[in-house]
Amino acid sequence: MKNLLLVSLVFLSVISATQAFAGDHCRRQDNRCEQNFRRADIYKELLTAEGGDVNDAKAGLETIDALSRDLGSSLNTTAANYIYILNLLGGSYYTQTTKSTILSISAYVNRNYQLADIVDYFADIYQAENRDVNDARIGLETAWIVAKTNRISLSKAVGLHIKLLNLLGGSYYTETTRTIYAQLANHGRYYPETFPIEDVYRAYVTLYEAENRDVNDAMTDLDVVMKGALACGNLQEALQEFTSILNSLGGSYYTQTAQKTYRDIFGL
Repeated sequence: MKNLLLVSLVFLSVISATQAFAGDHCRRQDNRCEQNFRRADIYKELLTAEGGDVNDAKAGLETIDALSRDLGSSLNTTAANYIYILNLLGGSYYTQTTKSTILSISAYVNRNYQLADIVDYFADIYQAENRDVNDARIGLETAWIVAKTNRISLSKAVGLHIKLLNLLGGSYYTETTRTIYAQLANHGRYYPETFPIEDVYRAYVTLYEAENRDVNDAMTDLDVVMKGALACGNLQEALQEFTSILNSLGGSYYTQTAQKTYRDIFGL
């Protein structure tokens, strides 16, 4: 009986010590105990997403670990975005593409935009670009530059990019969209308060429709209209005057005549 009591006391002492150690360990500042449990859960999620491929799951966890440290974001948040992109791109066949993509677009994370925001913007462009990863990455980069140079939010810049892409005909017109977007941005960047890029875009849309959806004629029209807007201080009035002249001459067959007439009338 004494031996049984002694064994019981020893067993209880070991259990108490173990619990105390585990509790103390989990209360550390870096929460290693809890962190390890989270990493195990993430690994299991990755293993499922990777179709049971152990190496790809391990590589994914390493990428998530490194990105979490670089961005100062939680493991769970970083993992959720990684797995979201992996599934978005097509699953386990796109592991390397997922890794390179998330590392690339994470460069746009700052105090204004979380990783989840950037991932959403990428996903929106990716769908608009008919699921082309490279075009989506370049599209996001283009939108980022426009947002900075024209002092608008990245959300607006991405939205304008997609609107313009769809206006011009979708993913078959990616290169054309980038060229036109850059030109629109140049018009908007010098006078962002007077002529916001959203207004410049709307003016281009009006001219594009007036020119029977001719990309180049609409842009040369816009160049002339912007000069008129600078002269009179009002983009909408300058646009209305030009479209009035174009229509009175007979429409899109008389583009050059309309531009020359507009310049002559307003002394441009």
